[in-house]
Amino acid sequence: MLLNSVPVKVNGEDLEIVVNIGSMIEVEKSTGEGFIKVLGKMEGGDLIPLVALLGACLRKDGKPVGTDYIEKMFFDEVEKLIEPFMVAIEKAFPNKDSKNVKSTQKTKK
Repeated sequence: MLLNSVPVKVNGEDLEIVVNIGSMIEVEKSTGEGFIKVLGKMEGGDLIPLVALLGACLRKDGKPVGTDYIEKMFFDEVEKLIEPFMVAIEKAFPNKDSKNVKSTQKTKK
């Protein structure tokens, strides 16, 4: 298990961005495409993948806010979430030399 929560503030509310298996499955269910494929479309500038990804990964009280929440936001508010979202992705897919991710799983010696 990785510590991959990135705290954010949206309209004065304390929320978090979490990229984990649950959020990846939610993206697949809502779009019919894999998480990485949707991420690539978002990076290409498409809005629907961005909304799907943030709706699944942005959480309030531990639960995804959903796409309706994201769709009601102004673009500048959504734009502010992109950088912390990318940080959460880096934490979810760390390389072996990553210093910003701690493993909480015990390994056998």
